[in-house]
Amino acid sequence: MQQLQRNELIEAIVSNSNRLQCVILNPCGPAAKLQSDQSTIDLLVDKIGEEDFLEFCRSNKFVKEIVIDSRFKRKKVSVKMLDGSEVSLKLIRDMVLKTLSTLPVDDIFESSNENQYGIMVPSVEHQFEYILMKSQFSKTAFPDKYQKYFSSMDPAVRTAIFRYMQLKYNFVFNVIEDLYKPKNSLLFKITIGLRALPENSLARMMWRGAQLVLWNIGNVFRRKTFRLGPLVENPSAEKSNKATANFI
Repeated sequence: MQQLQRNELIEAIVSNSNRLQCVILNPCGPAAKLQSDQSTIDLLVDKIGEEDFLEFCRSNKFVKEIVIDSRFKRKKVSVKMLDGSEVSLKLIRDMVLKTLSTLPVDDIFESSNENQYGIMVPSVEHQFEYILMKSQFSKTAFPDKYQKYFSSMDPAVRTAIFRYMQLKYNFVFNVIEDLYKPKNSLLFKITIGLRALPENSLARMMWRGAQLVLWNIGNVFRRKTFRLGPLVENPSAEKSNKATANFI
């Protein structure tokens, strides 16, 4: 019972993901699995999409409060519901390691599609790549649910993932299962492959580094964490529930 409002918001996010122009990066099945298996839902958004998404969450009648923790190129969002349940989200504009961009953001948006469950998702190649980046750079193995998810895919789909990873990173491996565990040799080839991309040219990395410095300086004068109240349509609602941002 305590999860009903949480699940309703997740279903609303999934069914509106195309309209909101956000791509859910880490699904491993139908929307029900996002409700039961995911501690955090990762979404790729652009700046406008990020603002629209937050407004969408605030408009949900069961939302009590939204707590936002801002990071460079991403936000950790906790949506607290009236029944005490909570939805944890990560809004990602780019996945940056120091000054290295590790996600082909434009390609992901371009190749994203609505899957058979009505979820706006990246191509399987890009989804595998996203989980691989998280695994290799954090030096942790693919979670079991993703190992089962990718290993159960149709052979033709697995072959497409295999070819994409082999061509882009020049990996030497036999099956995609060989990539499930972190290895220094894989991380080295990933870094070389990423550095060869136009978005990781020296000029772009220097610009990204300057942006990061400015963002860190700005953090000295602003709070990283802030709260948003729900959007209230009832004119008799208390002023404290109006659409204003209360900083903490």
